[in-house]
Amino acid sequence: NALVMFARGSTTSKRHTTLDGYLADKDPIGAATVRAMLEGLVARHPGSSIELAWNQPFLVRDGQRLFSVGVMSAHLLASPWSVEVLDAFRATLEDEHELTVNRKTFRLPLDWTIDEPLLDAMVAAELAR
Repeated sequence: NALVMFARGSTTSKRHTTLDGYLADKDPIGAATVRAMLEGLVARHPGSSIELAWNQPFLVRDGQRLFSVGVMSAHLLASPWSVEVLDAFRATLEDEHELTVNRKTFRLPLDWTIDEPLLDAMVAAELAR
């Protein structure tokens, strides 16, 4: 992909450099949910920030990627950084929250009611790795 973009005249593979830029053309409901999720995580985890990599927003602390969530056309796609952490929460996500869990990601509705304790537990598990 980077080679194709370079061939087309791009000097960078980044389409977005800020969360605002990323969310600008997304579904407004999904964008609001993603913003609330990430900004809430930053507020509750001192020293963390939001960065973009692979044109997706990530929660990062001390250079360690912890959690990502993006807006797709009909849902949000989220993931802790490691598959091990996702696997540790797989039963909770599938059984308690009735979410679709893929191999490395899980789907959320665009208007998901944010479960702060769940997200904080995933971030804590990533930090403990």
